Amino acid sequence: MKHKLIHFGLILLLAALFLPLEGYSQMNSQNQQSLWKVRSLDMGLTNRGIAVGGTWRHSWNRVQSTPVQISALFFRESNKIPVYDYRTGYYINPPSKKIVFLNLRSGFQHRIWADDIAQNVQPYLFASGGPSIALDPGNNTNHSFITRWQKTTVSYTANLFAGAGVDFVYSRSSQFSLTVGYEVMYFPEQVDGLQNYSGVMVLFSFGERL
Repeated sequence: MKHKLIHFGLILLLAALFLPLEGYSQMNSQNQQSLWKVRSLDMGLTNRGIAVGGTWRHSWNRVQSTPVQISALFFRESNKIPVYDYRTGYYINPPSKKIVFLNLRSGFQHRIWADDIAQNVQPYLFASGGPSIALDPGNNTNHSFITRWQKTTVSYTANLFAGAGVDFVYSRSSQFSLTVGYEVMYFPEQVDGLQNYSGVMVLFSFGERL
């Protein structure tokens, strides 16, 4: 499943690179100085799961902006071991629950090389942080979905994210963004047997410029 998501993300990136750049060859200096607000739908890939969420970004000038992000990360259970099935002669993966992490972040985004490359390609550096909530459902997979979630344990910590990315602006109102960074998420107590859920994240964002 993870490999399919990675392939899907690469296809989306290639598609964004070849979308028509409507009107940007004739963009005047006044439009270049415009301050944008951007709202986007985000899809993230990590080493153990996926993330979905949204971002609101307010620009202060041509190079500096403040993003506010909210996301839900769905991670696979950490300690599942394949079991040998004597009937088929194959190893099978037992049912695995999902652990949900709810993250709220705000921070700083700085556009680089603003005057050196085309306006439709806008690289940036990115750093943000905020609170995280972990929702760990009950471990007994024989119980019903409702029963397992009634036994959910809740844990809290802070998360930090830093990385770099590129905005691909393909019309006056639309853009696609790719961000690659490292997320730090360490809990004071174990969540499903682990405390450290840090790792690399690749984030795809489909944005509307307001």
